[in-house]
Amino acid sequence: MLHITPWLSHSARRGRVAPRAALFGVVLLTLAAVLRLRGYDFALPYLDHPDEPNFALTALWWRGELRVFQNAGYPPLYIWLEIAVQTLMDALGNPAIPDYVRVLRLLSVAASLATTAIIARTAWRVGGWMAAFLAGAVWAAAPEIVEGSLYATPDPFVYLLVSASTLLAVEAIAQPGRSLWALWSVMVALAATLVKYPAVPAIVPGGIAALVVLGRDRRLGWCLLLLQVACVAVVGAWLVSVYGIVNYNEGATFQSQGLERVTSPDLARQNLALVFYPLARATWAFAGWGIAVAGTILALAIRRRTPDRAPHPATLSALWAVTVLIPWIAASFRAGNIQAIRDILPGTTAAVVLWSASLAFIGRAAAALLRRIGLPRRAARFVATGALIVVFLIVYLIPQLVIAWQESTLRTYADTRADLAAWAETALDPGTMVVTDENHKTFNRYWGGYLGTKWFDSWVTDDVTEHTPGEWRRRGMSYLVMPYAQAIDLQRTDVGRAYLAHLFPLRIVAPQKQQRGPAVIVFRLWGPDHQANAEFGSQIRLVGWDQQPAAPQPGDTLSLRFYWQPVAPPRDNYSVFLHLTPLTDPAHVLAQADFTPVSEARLPLTWRYPNETLVGQTQRLTIPAGLPPGSYVARLGLYNYVTGERLRVDAGGSSPDHIILFTLDLRDG
Repeated sequence: MLHITPWLSHSARRGRVAPRAALFGVVLLTLAAVLRLRGYDFALPYLDHPDEPNFALTALWWRGELRVFQNAGYPPLYIWLEIAVQTLMDALGNPAIPDYVRVLRLLSVAASLATTAIIARTAWRVGGWMAAFLAGAVWAAAPEIVEGSLYATPDPFVYLLVSASTLLAVEAIAQPGRSLWALWSVMVALAATLVKYPAVPAIVPGGIAALVVLGRDRRLGWCLLLLQVACVAVVGAWLVSVYGIVNYNEGATFQSQGLERVTSPDLARQNLALVFYPLARATWAFAGWGIAVAGTILALAIRRRTPDRAPHPATLSALWAVTVLIPWIAASFRAGNIQAIRDILPGTTAAVVLWSASLAFIGRAAAALLRRIGLPRRAARFVATGALIVVFLIVYLIPQLVIAWQESTLRTYADTRADLAAWAETALDPGTMVVTDENHKTFNRYWGGYLGTKWFDSWVTDDVTEHTPGEWRRRGMSYLVMPYAQAIDLQRTDVGRAYLAHLFPLRIVAPQKQQRGPAVIVFRLWGPDHQANAEFGSQIRLVGWDQQPAAPQPGDTLSLRFYWQPVAPPRDNYSVFLHLTPLTDPAHVLAQADFTPVSEARLPLTWRYPNETLVGQTQRLTIPAGLPPGSYVARLGLYNYVTGERLRVDAGGSSPDHIILFTLDLRDG
């Protein structure tokens, strides 16, 4: 008979393992915290995840702060959390939506760290310290889990509550003195359901634990079962009859398509394949299931021979219930054929315990085999433990840590969409933007998160070239935000170049070093009235201007707007002079205007974007009435406001210090 000596006795050796467990716990939680807190506020004030503004706006709507209709029928518990955070922050200051999101992301990180600790504790109860180490390391470092733990969304709290419910059930099964925890398990599972409906199968482990208690104490067991049924009935009745979940969103999908979707083999197979993905990646997902099944069979064999050295079969049943039922039932709440992995991860909270405990049991079996071939007990245990840890580190943990660290590095980078929104605020007049889906929120002040004083509407399309620039203008559009790759493709064809020729480029927005997000080119749908190409001091180029009226007369007030580009980073905040003088006497100024080239928000020292075209504010120049006959010119130049020194117009090194915009010829009679 194969005798397997456990690495950890759940009773006599617990005190000896406590310091080691504490050390592992500190290391794992520190690792998890670093990966999550490093760049947790990525992209802000732009809201990267589509659901973050959704929930924030829903909470504002529930509070009566907005009239926008959002998320009716969505599970209420997370919205209540949003309301609590918003109410507290409002009492302390005047926050914007990105400020709410930042705090809620921190709460999501805290929930994920607590989940890491709970999963490690559950694995310790099932498979000993080695299982706890493996499970905690997986949840701490798996990139998909880290990514899913950062957003201001309900998901991190579902993972926390489902894992806590499972742990409570496992403890109730293992410890007769904690039988009442079976009831708490169901109550926590119901709380998870109030955060996200697909978590409802999390009530099963508590029910299994109550059945185990029933076998130990019939009176207590029946009491627990009746209380559990009552709790489920009360919450279910409230959700259906009072809250109305069957009328909206996930509840409506479940009511209309739930049975069809839950009995679909393809959907079930797809969702179950994702359960072990964070543990074993796509190519090894089958291996993840294989390890869990093999470990379960091995644990049952150990339990049959030495009951005190393996988990109770009910414990394994509880873990398998969460692993299988949550991803399976999740299909019935979502329309479409693609299931988001965040809907599967609540099941992974139990799958990671099964997987890690199975590896620990396999390691114990390997140690027993080594003893049979003659190795001493300590040496066999050392070899089996060392081999398991080395394989885990090389095959899984180190590669996952590399990926997770790289992704956390990317999260520390600024987002181009936040840059684009902030730039539009200072550089553009309000107008409607034609954008593709990657910028569908950028100019939406509610959904995009960026607050400004200017309002930009968006028209989202799959292809910004589906209409000509003229047609876009007739539809009321002002700007076109084109993916950079599409602009490059257009430049390769005659038709594409002809299309681009009708657009006026303003700025290329592309990820620079330590920046993330899409690369685009921003165009205005029309160019300046007059073209120019005058460089001042090899620093600033005038590329054109608008002028109304086009043919001014004495007494007219001209409206002028100028378009500039940085040739090189300007060395000072230069000012513009605009003088109306006789043609032959530049010193005789008849009318003048002095102004900053663009605006106080975009002084020349801020012109740091290469090839950006800056659109100035409208300037006015009044031509004196009663001018005598003669020729008059408008002279424009740049100068240092403090010293009065003018920039020379570049033309072979001896150019004048201004250009002539237009000539006004007045004749007798």
